[in-house]
Amino acid sequence: MLKTPERYAEQETASFDYEEAAVLARQKIELEGSEDKLKKSQFKNKIKEKYGSVNTENPERTPAARRIFDLEAEKQRLFMAQEKGQQPEVKTRSIEYDVDQNLFFFKAERGYEALVTPGDLMTDINWGINYELGNNVPVELKRQYLEAIYQDKIRQLHDRQLIIQRTELERNQIDHFLYDTYLKVQADMEKGGGESAGLLFEKMIENLLMKVSLDLAKWGIKVEKASVIEDVELKIDFTITFSHKVTGVGVEEVEDKKLGIQFTLKSPQSEDFRKKQRQVARSLKNLHEVDNLVLISVPIGHDEIFSKYKRWQHQDKKPGGPENFFEPEEVIHFVKEIFKNTELAESPEFYKDLKNYLEAKK
Repeated sequence: MLKTPERYAEQETASFDYEEAAVLARQKIELEGSEDKLKKSQFKNKIKEKYGSVNTENPERTPAARRIFDLEAEKQRLFMAQEKGQQPEVKTRSIEYDVDQNLFFFKAERGYEALVTPGDLMTDINWGINYELGNNVPVELKRQYLEAIYQDKIRQLHDRQLIIQRTELERNQIDHFLYDTYLKVQADMEKGGGESAGLLFEKMIENLLMKVSLDLAKWGIKVEKASVIEDVELKIDFTITFSHKVTGVGVEEVEDKKLGIQFTLKSPQSEDFRKKQRQVARSLKNLHEVDNLVLISVPIGHDEIFSKYKRWQHQDKKPGGPENFFEPEEVIHFVKEIFKNTELAESPEFYKDLKNYLEAKK
């Protein structure tokens, strides 16, 4: 489900009032079609007084609060467009849908072909790839897909807001290491996304888990991308929520259990890994929205990651992303590490379904 403006508000931080900005941004957008020049001028002055003026000659010198507000206006345009049922403004490519199989079929310019699951379609958004869905696609699936596109665009805008918030409005609240990390993330965003081995692998694993959550929906797994603050400061790459049985005095109930996941390519024997362990331990003390934070070391070389990524690019970026080039055994290993010490780790039926699903995709 698309996150609401309130989910993005980060109200625990008082340096910027996102809720108020959202209201003002909507008013600004609604006034754009008005012929009342006086009212528009008065509102423009109100925004300038509250957030500062835009520096057209040197935009980087525009006050931080004004830049955050302008990004809020972009977010609200997206929320409002979705509320009106408008198509998101994104570049798309064609794909065919088979009603009987509930699968999509894609043929690339170079002749590469692929059967595509709804999970593949959804996770390709994470690689910046979107599709034009035909009229024979079920209405609910199409709605979920368009919703996911909007959510991704809104999330990106909000992460940009949070970086400005932390590095400028709250600069005195963070140390030099966090400040430098935010600047690196910001530079990476401006380049259109990083292609380091670590970032590529993180995206691949997140997408693999998201495919499982969507295509094997009966297991009730939910994957959610972390905000930039959760990533940089709390060491969470993404979260996974799943059902967990709780046995009390003569009563057995089912409740949701939420895991924060942090992947690393560092060896468990390295000092860098031990450093990450200490960071995760510190983060866990301050976490309230997850039940546990799991650090997972993956024995995979950078060359192997880049090889899958380049192979995917060579094949016209076939639907499903470079993560579809992992062997089923590798994916099952990753999943077992994630769900270690949980009920899913002890479920033969879950891993049977997972294995059949992965093998059918090869």
